Amino acid sequence: MAQKSIISLEIANQFLTTVAGPYAPEIVRIYEKKQKPITDEEIEKKLKLKITEIRTILNRLHYRGISEYQKKRNEKTGWYIYTWEIKTPRIAEILLAENFEKLKKIQTEHEFGKTHSFFNCKKKCENILFELAAEYQFKCPQCGQLLSPINDKKNVKNIEDQLEKTMMEIKVLEEIKGNDAKK
Repeated sequence: MAQKSIISLEIANQFLTTVAGPYAPEIVRIYEKKQKPITDEEIEKKLKLKITEIRTILNRLHYRGISEYQKKRNEKTGWYIYTWEIKTPRIAEILLAENFEKLKKIQTEHEFGKTHSFFNCKKKCENILFELAAEYQFKCPQCGQLLSPINDKKNVKNIEDQLEKTMMEIKVLEEIKGNDAKK
């Protein structure tokens, strides 16, 4: 099986966009194609962004430990030349940590959902525990409509689907992290 790129994962694209803006995934993609340190001027030629915008994105990634730079002074012009490197294993590490937290939360929710009954109204204002629903005399505290039991099996199935998806993401991220560490 061909090695999967970190940037091919939707969660990685979403994460990079959230952390550093909409062009961050594209900068990582440019670096992955080149597979060696790249200057911000080279990125500028490919993205048609201002150098300041590119450096802002790279600095946001640097803050999270995803990018590193070397700076050298150009003897002729006196300007600094920045050479950037993207640490794709770091992206996988951050996403793994987030997914492990998400997994714990889903597992707790799953266990809680298996042992408790929930109710909600037709508007689905919020899910309410049986005990609380009884206190409200089975009327929604927000809209006043009657509360009905939630299909617990469907709810548990949705949580199990989330568990499975998160575990698959963790598996793929661990593979990518392991493959990147070997380089």
